[in-house]
Amino acid sequence: MMASVNNSDDEIQTFADMRIIGPSEVFWRYGDYGLHHRYPTCTSLTIHLENEQTVYFEEDDDLVAMLNDPQKATQLQAFYNLNRDNPTEENVTLKYVDFPEKYVWHQRSKTWEKRKEVTSIKKEAIGTLPLLQPNMGDIFYLKLLLTHNHCKGKKSETDLRTVGGTTFDTCKETCMALGILGDDTEWYKCLDEVEVASRPNSFQNTFANNYNGESPK
Repeated sequence: MMASVNNSDDEIQTFADMRIIGPSEVFWRYGDYGLHHRYPTCTSLTIHLENEQTVYFEEDDDLVAMLNDPQKATQLQAFYNLNRDNPTEENVTLKYVDFPEKYVWHQRSKTWEKRKEVTSIKKEAIGTLPLLQPNMGDIFYLKLLLTHNHCKGKKSETDLRTVGGTTFDTCKETCMALGILGDDTEWYKCLDEVEVASRPNSFQNTFANNYNGESPK
């Protein structure tokens, strides 16, 4: 196919000149129908270590009151709170990363509410956690715990860091006690995630860091 354009190096104009719109597409656009669909819904979940959440405040705000205000709770804190307040409900059977499948996050009230019965895939939802790497510190190991069955029903980060009656100081120590870091599984998962979600140089840096001793183990 040939096109008559003033500047053959102008790819945008070449595309516009060569494009053919048929009757079906014209009808579809006149009807203002959607051109694409994305489902299920992806819910981005916040993750932070205890008392290290991001807080926005004005100069004259009472910071102590803000930290204790349930209306300022993060998704993770609300997860802990719901497990504490409803120890016999379905929420205690879910990992944090799986919470959006059964519960809806309300930004205004900062609470999780049980999702209505899902009747189609278009109404389903999945949870996603941010991309983290081992060199970011203990928050990386917190992410491992929040995707592990151990996090089900946990009422606080202290509760999350408790295994067999022993409370560990860090999430990494907790992961080790649970055997999560017993092999290279988490190392491969980390590389797979970086490969998909980051640029090549980030993948190279992650591989190099892990090779030099900064692996999940």
